[in-house]
Amino acid sequence: MKKLLATAMVAITAVGAWAQGTVNFANYFTVSTPQILAITYDVDGVTRLNNAYAADLFYGAPGSDPSTWQSAGVVSVYRTGTAAGRLTPMEVSLPGVPGGSLIEVQLRAWRLSDGASWQAAWASASVSKPSVLSPINAPSVVVRTGNPNAVPPGVPADLIDVNTGLALASHSLVQVVPEPSTILLGLAGLGGLLYLRRRKA
Repeated sequence: MKKLLATAMVAITAVGAWAQGTVNFANYFTVSTPQILAITYDVDGVTRLNNAYAADLFYGAPGSDPSTWQSAGVVSVYRTGTAAGRLTPMEVSLPGVPGGSLIEVQLRAWRLSDGASWQAAWASASVSKPSVLSPINAPSVVVRTGNPNAVPPGVPADLIDVNTGLALASHSLVQVVPEPSTILLGLAGLGGLLYLRRRKA
């Protein structure tokens, strides 16, 4: 009986893994139509990310809060030399996402010296480098996942918005601290509001 139960559990796990929707995780993919040519740059918008950076793929239900999205558990290191700013294309399964379903996906990159994962890098950068965070987020796109259960099997989806046909775009590093002029403007506005409140009182 125990042997039968163990065999059934392995079979269920295998079917569950086989049924997961798939996507092509790539920011530079010339064999897709249209081509994906989304080089990822550093904060200056000129320097391409190299092998000091990696990227993961996050996903969630279309229109849901991105802070709740799940990691696909990918650590794809950026290439170097003339291929800097590009990821090596790979097929990724999305746990919990049925093949052929719509899902919203987002490339998130980080500096490897800040952590082994995007989440670790985000936490590290938020604490130690509050002016400029290491992780970067590309705009999210909605795709229909590949369906390994279909006959013939559906091919993995490319990271292209099914509504607009636009390729996944690269994005600069996230700035989280306002410029000094913005801070001064905000303080001036706050001071003005306090002054008006005192005059009325």
